[in-house]
Amino acid sequence: MNLNKIQKKDIIPPEKDIGTMFFDRVRRYGERPLLTYKDEGRWKDLSWIDAAETVRNVAMGLMELGFEHS
Repeated sequence: MNLNKIQKKDIIPPEKDIGTMFFDRVRRYGERPLLTYKDEGRWKDLSWIDAAETVRNVAMGLMELGFEHS
């Protein structure tokens, strides 16, 4: 695949959006690590469920500030 010619339809199936795909993976992978990061010299994992909780908290905060779903 030529990276210069990638289109949205090549990346995201038309029936799904990024949020749906993310939460599908949260259900699938649960407590498995989404990513690993270094904190004060020690490696730590962030699970899919922990990431979903952070996403939800950010979304709720944005809604409290008046942002709306489009």
